[in-house]
Amino acid sequence: MRQGKKSSPVRRGIVSQAIGQAIEKAQQQRLAWSVAAIEEATGLSQPFIRLKIHTGELPAKRVGRRVLVMDDDLRAFLAQKDYMSEAAA
Repeated sequence: MRQGKKSSPVRRGIVSQAIGQAIEKAQQQRLAWSVAAIEEATGLSQPFIRLKIHTGELPAKRVGRRVLVMDDDLRAFLAQKDYMSEAAA
């Protein structure tokens, strides 16, 4: 290990950029979605989303006054083939 030498400005810049990219990627991956965020991201209406939550087809958790759908549950729901035809009806 080299002692007494500081890292170069180029190396610090590369490390700083990598950290910034990691933080940005982590912020893009949601853990949970609100009903309004699901509506905005998918175009499905809030009443349709709430119906699917009420019937248990879309698992959700209540956190205080908010209803949140975990990202994995939303992805599984969206992977179903028949949800779009139901939303259009």
